[in-house]
Formats: sequence, structure tokens, C-alpha cells
Amino acid sequence: MGVSNIKILKSKNLSLKKGFTLVELLVVMGILAVLAGALVVLLDPSERLKLATDTKAIADATQVTGALQSYAAQAGGIYYFSGGSSWDNMTTRLKTDGFLTVAPTVQGNYAFNYYVDATGANAKVVTNLTSKKNGGTTGCWCWSSAVGTASVKSSCNATATTCP
Repeated sequence: MGVSNIKILKSKNLSLKKGFTLVELLVVMGILAVLAGALVVLLDPSERLKLATDTKAIADATQVTGALQSYAAQAGGIYYFSGGSSWDNMTTRLKTDGFLTVAPTVQGNYAFNYYVDATGANAKVVTNLTSKKNGGTTGCWCWSSAVGTASVKSSCNATATTCP
């Protein structure tokens, strides 16, 4: 704007606006609040935490099954431990024999279970999972020596003696 135009505006009692009005600021803040709320719902932080904990439980169980397979390879294919087939007994024995450095600890609502048949030739490791992606409260991760692989199941529980 030229100087003459500014003089005309001033002479007509009009002024140039600088900044935003309170209403404009409130409208923008309202829009940002709605977008932030939608983002929180979209990301679902509690589900992300459950998924991270599921991932740790799977990693811990995978580490133990690797040590268990090494033990069985040196023990002629036998997974049985004297003193019973509990999770604590098995991880303690694997640590004592040098197959496992640190035994995983149970966190939150997670449970690790170890099962071995009467012959000692077949073993199972099961842990429950809680994220929606892994079946919610009914999901689990299961490894079976008979099958030789592990998988995530959407309908089982950590106390199951068989991998579905």
C-alpha cells in the first residue's frame, strides 16, 4: 500500500489489523484438540504397551527354547530334568549347565510354562499374550519339540499342555 492509501484509510477512521481475533484463535485451538484426540485414539498407547510386552515375552521364550534345544542335543534328545518339569526348575538347570545366561522374569500378567512328556522326548514351552494383534487375553506363543517350531495362537492359554 502506498502512503497516500494509508492516509485515506486513516482519514476514513479505518485501521490496519494486526494479529488474530480471540474467536479465530479459539477455533484453531479447537480443531487442533480434535485432531490430537483422534491421534491418541488411532495410536492406542495401551495397546502399543501390550504389544511391546508380548514381543519381550516371545523373545524371552525363544531364548529359553534355544537353550532347551541345545541341552536336549547334548542329552541325547531328552528334555526331562530331574526334580520335575516346572519352568523355574528348567531355567535354573539351563543356567547351571551353562545353556542360559539369565532366566527371563515374569512381567505383569504373563506366565511361562514348560511341559515335558513321561519319556522326556517331547517338550512344550507356552507363554500367554495380551495384545489384540496376538489374540487378546486368549492368545499365546507356543513351541513344541515334536513340531520343531513356534507360533502365535489366537485361542489358547499359558496353562495348556498342548500347542493347538
